[in-house]
Amino acid sequence: HWVHAHKPTKTMVLALGQQHHLRIHAQGVLCRLQAVHPQHNFGSARLAQLDWYLMTFPAVVLDELAKRSLENYKNWQNTAMARARLHQEVDDEPPPVHVGVVTFAVALLWTAPGRHNTVISMSGDAEYHGKWTNDVESTGPASLLRKMCCQRRKKRLDGYEPLAQDEIDLESLETERQMFSHKETTCMDAIHMYSAGTQAEKEASFENVFEDILLLLAENNSLLRMGTHVQLACRILLTWTTAYVQVVQLYEAAISRMQHLLAQKDHPDKENLVGKVSRAKLEITSLLRSLDPFITYVLPDFRDLLTDGNEECTFDLPWVIRMHHLVDIENNLRQVTQELEALQNLCDSIIGEYDRKSADKVNNILNFLTIITFLIMPVQILTGVYGMNFEVMPELKWKNGYPHYFVFASFFGTLVFATFLCIY
Repeated sequence: HWVHAHKPTKTMVLALGQQHHLRIHAQGVLCRLQAVHPQHNFGSARLAQLDWYLMTFPAVVLDELAKRSLENYKNWQNTAMARARLHQEVDDEPPPVHVGVVTFAVALLWTAPGRHNTVISMSGDAEYHGKWTNDVESTGPASLLRKMCCQRRKKRLDGYEPLAQDEIDLESLETERQMFSHKETTCMDAIHMYSAGTQAEKEASFENVFEDILLLLAENNSLLRMGTHVQLACRILLTWTTAYVQVVQLYEAAISRMQHLLAQKDHPDKENLVGKVSRAKLEITSLLRSLDPFITYVLPDFRDLLTDGNEECTFDLPWVIRMHHLVDIENNLRQVTQELEALQNLCDSIIGEYDRKSADKVNNILNFLTIITFLIMPVQILTGVYGMNFEVMPELKWKNGYPHYFVFASFFGTLVFATFLCIY
């Protein structure tokens, strides 16, 4: 049978351990599930009546809005490819994508062969790993003016507006306004954190995470229902790894739209976009770090445990299905790792290209100022010479000295400009 514990307390974990004769080490890992890294304990206990295998995994899931955004992006991508094959006009701007990734620690236990066919799954506290959208709001002067104009003073229906009769202490009013603004901001932050935590717990619920497995178990003639408990454990792990594939697709869709917007020359909010690209890079790096211990240490031993040193084909259907699940798990993790590293490099290249363009823009401005300074240098030299307070300067008494000054200045300016063109 299958037992699932969602956010169990320490008392519940100890009760499960006593009922199913779990080892002390396994109970300790389950009690601090939220803080443990991916690990396993595939050894057999000597003093326990039942032998259990334990595995922990950093699970992820997309929230409902992220799933709809990803589905919308896939529809746009398929439509664009179909129109491109027909040589029709294609909308090259990807749709907005909402990134909502929920992470939570999970544990999987199953009995050794020859024991009671029991599987125990356990999930810890869920929290948002990333919750943002790649659609930016314009922050130009027109948008700010529109917001200011929309803030109208509230008036009574009869048009009467009462005026204060007492003297107003402006300093006390400003202090009161700042205190009220701080309290309102703190309250809104608390409400936002509570709603985000509630939404994360909803997305990481048992019904939402194991929806496909529950549908298979509901069928009377499903292979999963007629299989062994080890097959069910492999199917649960396959579900957890498949969620990472959806997360990779979501980040890929979000980064592609931001890359398209950054390629536009006159986009007003490129700094905000680059900040979101940096945020996506940090989240991708965090996902890679959380998966690396499982791929490096847990997965090879899990394969050895399932194959038991014998990878030859047999006619045992549950064994064949377990091996298929194992291959799918390894392929999912290999694909996720490669694509996350590729997205990480893509984020680095986008940020580097933006920094390079910003540096080129500053260099162009400095070059323009340098050229202007270089061109007006002859005029500055002549002005400095004839602006001195010498008593004997014959040029100042010339009848055509003023026109001669501009002729010499134009001549030297043209000579300097020609020299500059020859150099460049």
